[in-house]
Amino acid sequence: MEHDGSSSAGKIGALYVSPAKLSRFLSKEDRDRSVVLLDVETFCPGDHPTFLFNAILNSIKVRSGTLKRADYHFATMGVEVSVFPEGAKIVDYTQSAQLTVQYQTEIAKTATELSKAGAITLVAGDNKGDLNVSFESGIEHLVKGSAAFVSTENELVATYRTADLQWRLDPISAAKVIRQFQQGNLWLTRKLEATLPAWKVEVSVRPTELRAYSANMVNPLSDMKTLWMLTKMWAGGVAVRDRNGEVFTLSARKAP
Repeated sequence: MEHDGSSSAGKIGALYVSPAKLSRFLSKEDRDRSVVLLDVETFCPGDHPTFLFNAILNSIKVRSGTLKRADYHFATMGVEVSVFPEGAKIVDYTQSAQLTVQYQTEIAKTATELSKAGAITLVAGDNKGDLNVSFESGIEHLVKGSAAFVSTENELVATYRTADLQWRLDPISAAKVIRQFQQGNLWLTRKLEATLPAWKVEVSVRPTELRAYSANMVNPLSDMKTLWMLTKMWAGGVAVRDRNGEVFTLSARKAP
């Protein structure tokens, strides 16, 4: 897009991510000890930079038992993703919904449309300079329908406050058949209209309620057994990496 005073950000050449803690930039070890990860695909159809966030809900597994070995899980009951743009305004976003098949179909359709616009390059950046990191995009997996979505036993609530936006995923209050905790991918879209050339977006992701679960993935452990599990994790050198969540800044750089 063409630069037009303060009403446009100019053509985006790359999007800088700081700190470089999106899922694609982390080691396998760091991903394995995270309960919530975030990644993002960025596109610019027309004059509107559009983000497709991938909130990845993961359980940390602890193998235990003498005769009968089984996996215990440390995971979150829900997740909260917040976005705070500076120099841009929000013009469209994923609305509140129950995570039905229709919701999944609409997200996959959006991903297909965005992929035709061409993705903007994401570059890891920090105060010491820019670090170019190669990665594989998750967009193709989503378009092909192979992404594992979170269970339909959940409700997504979007809170738009004009200047910022917050999504929160929580389980519907009912007995769960498969598992009580969250595991899978939550895909969220948000479209911006830049109002300043040097716009940026702060994104935060955090788990809502961390719990430990037995091997059947339904029954949460008691406080005493949870302490035992955390002690076992600590003894094995496994610490929860993102207990309080993460905050990222995405800033646009113009193409030459």
